[in-house]
Amino acid sequence: MKISVALCTYNGEKHIEEQLTSILEQTQLPDEIVICDDSSTDDTVSVIRSTLARYAGKLILITNHQNIGYKKNFVQAMSLCSGDIIFLSDQDDVWEKNKIAIMNRVFQDNPRAILVFHDVILVDEQLKLLCNSFWKILEFEPEAFLRQNYDVLLEKNVVQGSACAFRKNLFHKAIPFPIVAIHDEWLALVAVGEGEIIPIAQQLMQYRQGNNVLGARPTAFVAKIKKWTINIKKVLNIYLQELVRREAVYNTYSKKKYANKGLAKRFDFIGCSKFLENRVQCINNGDLSIIKLFPTYVGMHISITQAIKVFFKDLLVMFFYDKKSL
Repeated sequence: MKISVALCTYNGEKHIEEQLTSILEQTQLPDEIVICDDSSTDDTVSVIRSTLARYAGKLILITNHQNIGYKKNFVQAMSLCSGDIIFLSDQDDVWEKNKIAIMNRVFQDNPRAILVFHDVILVDEQLKLLCNSFWKILEFEPEAFLRQNYDVLLEKNVVQGSACAFRKNLFHKAIPFPIVAIHDEWLALVAVGEGEIIPIAQQLMQYRQGNNVLGARPTAFVAKIKKWTINIKKVLNIYLQELVRREAVYNTYSKKKYANKGLAKRFDFIGCSKFLENRVQCINNGDLSIIKLFPTYVGMHISITQAIKVFFKDLLVMFFYDKKSL
């Protein structure tokens, strides 16, 4: 199968050479690299050209005349790929040398697999270890996906874009990408209805965090508690805004003709959309009838423990969030 890499850049001269070098040193090289630069004002494009001068495969380098944002830029890059399998790439990560080979083998061994993704190591700007597993932070259990249980996607997206690869036909099924959704989140939802999503429990990439450690340090729990006590309203508002956004994403998806057809029936998109809508309504109105929704919380989540956790978080938001800031 022909392999394409879709990479987006913006003012990434600091780390882009390191990322491209890690792609060029793969045990299985991609057949095509598509790069869309989103109107960088630094030397990103020059570094790309010099670094890829030794690349023998097909190279497509697009420089946008004006900044269109990372969502549209990734859709643009994916649309230009001609490979059977498309790998997404950020500009500042470092791939393990066997990433492409391992993921490609999973596609070959699993004809029904339409999207594959892996765990990553979180590192800082200097590639110093922050956390040896992003999945631990996300509380993601890959065994559930292997059982084709995708309940976790109700609350959050665990399919990180730069850690995933997918068959080209998934992109065609996913377009048009709605403005409200993030590209990797949307690909994951569409993939549920079109094939199997397979997680690889290996850290095949160093995921550079910069100043954002995503709670990856050993003191993450203490830091998280401190954050809640110091600025609890801000945290709760962010949580509610994300909940409202995901409601809009699911509402958009549930109206698609493929929302509850075939494979999608194993994940109740329409039910999820209604559930999210009811939660947002209750929270906004301070409506204690949210308690009556608890059986739905249990039915919609992978475990009763997870359901209880989300339910009480919603109650906390309902009582303490700052409505004026929304």
